[in-house]
Amino acid sequence: MSIQIGLQMFSVRNKFNEDRVKTLQDLSTIGYKNIEIPVDFQSDSAFNIHSLSASDLKRMTETAGIQILGTHIPAELNEQELNEIITYHKELGCNRAIIPMRFFQGANDAIDFSKRLNEYGKRLRTHGIQLYYHNHFQEFQKFDGKTLFEILLENTNPDYLKFELDIYWAIRGGANVEQLLKQLGTRCELIHIKDLPHPVSTVNILDTLEKEKEITIHDFIPVFNYDNFVEIGRGKLNIKEIIKFVKEHTATKYIIVEQDVISIDEIKSVEISFSALSDLLGVEYE
Repeated sequence: MSIQIGLQMFSVRNKFNEDRVKTLQDLSTIGYKNIEIPVDFQSDSAFNIHSLSASDLKRMTETAGIQILGTHIPAELNEQELNEIITYHKELGCNRAIIPMRFFQGANDAIDFSKRLNEYGKRLRTHGIQLYYHNHFQEFQKFDGKTLFEILLENTNPDYLKFELDIYWAIRGGANVEQLLKQLGTRCELIHIKDLPHPVSTVNILDTLEKEKEITIHDFIPVFNYDNFVEIGRGKLNIKEIIKFVKEHTATKYIIVEQDVISIDEIKSVEISFSALSDLLGVEYE
């Protein structure tokens, strides 16, 4: 089975808020047939998803010829919120739920969170939903020679938790991507990708931070700007070699475009990345 291209809708959040139907149609016209969408029922959600029923969202995507391959859900869930997530996914017909970010207070916190991931994953699995964890750079911080990512990997049940590896963020945490993918094996079928602008001089963000300090949102925010993101093929990452390795040595099913911050029109941006990724994958889209 060939690797398919997807899009994390956070990339087009402003367009989607302006006109959901048109945005989905524009994406379909570009060639996107698979999307991930944040599911957060809080009133301050960037997607205003609390005002959109699962059945309405499903109808919109089906009309555009797009499937929802996964969602992004909050990292901390109480019983009621977990039930809401399960109900929403069932109505949506979506069987992947991805936790996209968490900050850790150290190794023990990562071990404790691993237990919670196992609990979430076991519960979701009974309803036919697979749980994933999505990284940023902070998971590659080391404690006693072991990264937080390794701690999560070692302390979670492979049946209850898989991983969505964000290539860009792993590199920005100083990780060896090929080694990581080998480590993950069949636990990684979803990959996120974007590019790093040429002017960025310090690739590994952890080199700028004190070792074993608690990384918080305040360390993340300075990186979250136009200077640190660019469309696929327009930056300095060796994406061609990464894709080659992914195609030859991994169990990847979807490579997902995600532009955290975009300096040009959102639709144009994800079109540039789609075109570049299609060329690299050798995929022809109508």
